[in-house]
Amino acid sequence: MKKILLIFLAILSLNSCKKAEENNPVQVDVYIAGYGYANDSPESNAIARYWKNGIPVDLTEDTENAMAKSVFVSETDVYVAGYEACGDSTYALYWKNGIPVTLPCDLKYTFAESIFISGEDVFVAGWGFSEKPNVNALRFWKNGVLIKLTDDTRFSRAFSITVSDNDVYIAGFESNEEGFLEAKYWENGIPVKLTEGYYGNIAYANSITISGDDVYVTGVVSGALMTSNTVATYWKNGVPTYLTDGSRDAQANSIVVSGKEVYVAGSEWISSQNVTEKAKYWKNGTAVDVTDTISTCANSIAVIEDKVYIAGSQYLHLNNKAKYWGYNIDSNPIDETLSDGEAFSIYLSIK
Repeated sequence: MKKILLIFLAILSLNSCKKAEENNPVQVDVYIAGYGYANDSPESNAIARYWKNGIPVDLTEDTENAMAKSVFVSETDVYVAGYEACGDSTYALYWKNGIPVTLPCDLKYTFAESIFISGEDVFVAGWGFSEKPNVNALRFWKNGVLIKLTDDTRFSRAFSITVSDNDVYIAGFESNEEGFLEAKYWENGIPVKLTEGYYGNIAYANSITISGDDVYVTGVVSGALMTSNTVATYWKNGVPTYLTDGSRDAQANSIVVSGKEVYVAGSEWISSQNVTEKAKYWKNGTAVDVTDTISTCANSIAVIEDKVYIAGSQYLHLNNKAKYWGYNIDSNPIDETLSDGEAFSIYLSIK
C-alpha cells in the first residue's frame, strides 16, 4: 500500500510539474534588426534600428542612409551589424549597446550582413565592392580585423556567420570560372561547394546553423527540378532538400534547428506569373503560411518551446513595413507592424 501511494504521489508531482511548465512558458525578450525612418516618413533617409519587444532603438540619425541587418545578444550586451552611407561610399560596422564600431576594409563600399558572438570574440560577415580595382567580394572580420577568404578574382558574398566549438562557418556564394554563382559555405576558411554553377543553374546560400555534428544551410537554387524558377532549398551536410516544386519562384532566407525539427523561413510567389509573394516557413519540409497578407516575406526565424517567431517585411507600393510575427508577453500570437521599413533579423533572449 505504501509503495502504491509513493507511485501515486510521484505521478501527481510529475503532472503538477507539466502543468506548471504549461502555465509558465519561457519568457523571452524579442530583438529585431532592420531599418525605419524618422517620424515614419519614407521620404527621409533610412535609419538603422532595432526593436526590443516592439520598442524601437535608433542607432543612427537620418543624415545618411543606414541599415541594421543582424542582431545578437550576449548576456546583457546587444550587438547589431549593418552599414551606413558616408558621402559617396558605404562602410560596414556594428554597434555594441548603441556604440558604433567601424570595420576596416580595403573596398569603397562595404556591407555587414551577419554577426555572431562567441565568448569574448566578435565575428562579422559581409561583402564589399569597388570600381577601381573592379572587386566584388565577401569580407569577414574577427574582433575588427579583416580576414579575406577569397582572392577577390571572382564575384562572392557572405550573408550569414555562426561559430560552433571554435569552428567558424560562413554561408554565401562565389562565382565559378564561367561566372555562374555557386552556393557555398566556408568552414574555417575552407570552401565547401553546395551546387555546381552552369548556364541556367545559379544558387546562393543565405543562412547557416550547426546542430551537433550537422551543418545546415538554406538558400535558393535556380535551375533545380528542371525549372528556371528559384527553388527554396536547404542542405544538411551538403545534401539538398527542395522545399518547393519549382512551379513558381520561392526563396529560403533563414534556418534554425530545434531538437529534431528543422525550420526554414522565406516566401513563395502565389502564382506561376510570379507577381507577388507571401511569407512562409517550412517545418520539416511542410509549408506553413505566416500570414494571409500578400506581398510579404519572412526574413529571419527563431524557435523556442515549439513557438515560432519571425521577422520580415511587407512590400507596399509607396513604402515597406517592418513586420513581426510571434507572441506577446502573454504568449498570445500576434501580427505586428513595427514601423515603416523592413525587419531582417530576429534574436530571442531568455529572461
